Amino acid sequence: MRTSIALAASLLLLSAAPAFASGSVSGAGGADDYTRGKAIFARAVTCDSCPLAAGVNTPEEAAAVLKRVKAGEFGLSKADADSVAAFLERRYKVS
Repeated sequence: MRTSIALAASLLLLSAAPAFASGSVSGAGGADDYTRGKAIFARAVTCDSCPLAAGVNTPEEAAAVLKRVKAGEFGLSKADADSVAAFLERRYKVS
């Protein structure tokens, strides 16, 4: 009886393991550049009290913001600016 309970518990644990591994974030440090850039963009560029609180709605606006990000206008670190650039380039197809 104990063996069958232990076997059943082991099978339940093994079948639940893939659920813990699922998610949309990947890459080194747990976040790829796009996902990380999207979060930084929302937190540092388009938040309610940020310079672009109205957001970015067109590829032309995104291109202008990308230039500002690359020029260091938002006070982001190099890594954060690179992630925001990756987000803008992929989301709005600008470079």
